[in-house]
Amino acid sequence: MTMFDPAHPSLFIKEELEATGATIAKAALALKITRSQLHRIVKGQSAITIDFALKFEAVFGFKAEMLIKLQTAYDFSLARKSDDIKLTAWQSKVA
Repeated sequence: MTMFDPAHPSLFIKEELEATGATIAKAALALKITRSQLHRIVKGQSAITIDFALKFEAVFGFKAEMLIKLQTAYDFSLARKSDDIKLTAWQSKVA
């Protein structure tokens, strides 16, 4: 099976802002969040929350469910690679 690294959903946010000509300041105002919050999201430093996804859908029309699925795929990919989740499979005793 081929593994791939999903892109951070911030790429889709950035592309949408660029396509609509929205600046961080104007988009943040429309989304009713701070410029620093939106800046962190666009830079991939913050995760997409359900609240943000719903606001982004209302303002820009990009489906909230898609943003959440993209964020989940990204998070899952990171977790899959994490050394914190290196466990041994359960060995059941067969009598």
